[in-house]
Amino acid sequence: MTGPGGDFLARASAALADSLDLETTLNTVARLAVPAIADSCAIHLLDERDAVRLVAAVHVNPAKSATMQALTDPATASPSRIWLRTIREGTSALIADIDQTDIMASLKGDDRLMALFEDVHFTSQISVPLRVRGRTIGGISLTLGPGDRRYDAADLALAEDLAGRAAMAVENARLYKQASDANRLKDEFLGTLSHELRTPLNAILGYARMLRSGIFTDPEKQARALEILERNAHVLTQIVEDVLDVSRITAGKMRLTIQEIPLSVVVGDAVATILPAADAKGVTVQAEIDPAAPFVMGDPERLQQVVWNLLANAVKFTRRGGVVTVLLRRAGSHAEVIVSDTGCGIAADFLPHLFERFRQADSRFSREHGGLGLGLAIAREIVETHGGTIEVASPGEGKGSTFTLRLPMAATGSPALFPPDPGAAGKTLQAIRSALDSVAVLVVDDDEDARGLVQAIIEEAGGRVETAESAAEALRRLDAAPYDIMIADLGMPEMDGLGLIQAVRRRADQARTMPAIALTAYARSEDRAAALDSGYQRHLAKPIDHTPLVAAIVALVRDRIRS
Repeated sequence: MTGPGGDFLARASAALADSLDLETTLNTVARLAVPAIADSCAIHLLDERDAVRLVAAVHVNPAKSATMQALTDPATASPSRIWLRTIREGTSALIADIDQTDIMASLKGDDRLMALFEDVHFTSQISVPLRVRGRTIGGISLTLGPGDRRYDAADLALAEDLAGRAAMAVENARLYKQASDANRLKDEFLGTLSHELRTPLNAILGYARMLRSGIFTDPEKQARALEILERNAHVLTQIVEDVLDVSRITAGKMRLTIQEIPLSVVVGDAVATILPAADAKGVTVQAEIDPAAPFVMGDPERLQQVVWNLLANAVKFTRRGGVVTVLLRRAGSHAEVIVSDTGCGIAADFLPHLFERFRQADSRFSREHGGLGLGLAIAREIVETHGGTIEVASPGEGKGSTFTLRLPMAATGSPALFPPDPGAAGKTLQAIRSALDSVAVLVVDDDEDARGLVQAIIEEAGGRVETAESAAEALRRLDAAPYDIMIADLGMPEMDGLGLIQAVRRRADQARTMPAIALTAYARSEDRAAALDSGYQRHLAKPIDHTPLVAAIVALVRDRIRS
């Protein structure tokens, strides 16, 4: 395009390419349009919630820019406004001659708007949408007047060309901002992760060294040190689980064991779990749980994880002397769990971002509360996977918050599958102590401490253990003697655990059918699938507790005897 229109587009394109600051760029475009192709220009964008927002409003007479802003304010605009219809419908509009009588008639009764319109006296108008990748993201409105000049089809084509270039610039600016935000959040998350990992590690290493050096001679202090070691190890485990949960969710591989469960048991167990932490902090937990509350279809462990997360956050963000309340009730066809607290509340501008991954209201070094900012994002994913919803409300900072969890009720209710026997762990431990008396176990792991831990667990349960620090050594031991079961790590140098089990399954002797457990820090769902596909019967994730490990050995050995 040549001539004034071509010169204008060239200047506008240069301005659009010159900056990735969205609002600065669009204001520059509006100021270039006035007076080159318009006496006034207004640019609007749709935000993330599809609300129309005024970005730029310019008039050839600077004294009337405030009038332009008032006339193009989305908050006071009627649906009949041409520029608003253009954005909502995604279509261009050309009004060569604005009928002044119709305009004044439509504004009758609104003296303020009539005065504003008379002040600028529009005579001709073009309104074009900003569209990119098939969707409307805003609009540009150009007007003339007063004067004799009127817009025509050529002007409309020019405006649409401008809108296309502006829309692409807006999209590029948005993508750049998203990438910048993602990088910032990543950096903040890695900094937070480092802090959250180093804090429990500091306690673990410190107390372990003090215990080893014999500084603690008082049995009470020794017991206290061991308690701190165990608690901080659990913190590390939870951090790893949260990160893995995000990975599973992102890959769409979250595993759920769906069954019919009474939500009252899930909520009651979560309350019982959080009470010690609440008591230690001086926070009162009040629960109103109807034992006849609805049954839901879901994974009991995952749903308890959600409720516990809500309660843990409520306790964490409530000061000493505060109150956390839990209510379980029926709400139509849904079961409703409401967790309220009298804590620090949530700022209005952060509420829309509360369930986003890695987002925290306070990411400063001086932040008062720990955490990775993953718990609520994971909770929302779990709830939505169950067909439910989770919402939050807060009157503002310092005024507490309320989380509402809704889950569809099951058609019938039977507690046959849940809850488990609360004494089952103790009974299992008693049973496995005698069950391993004659079991020969080969433990394969390149990490000496890991081998030692598994050996200690099995020997305490009465089993006989041989260890190997590599797959090659494990195969040599299998040549020398038979074993009832093998427990092997997956991540080992030279030949990994997958290669080991494949070599074992190719053997011609009785080791070929020997049960095997993969005990590994590779805990993703794809790692589990790879282990089972390669020939392992079980996949257990580190860190491992003694009870599930020995129970798994017992189950596999008994299955082999029966077969």
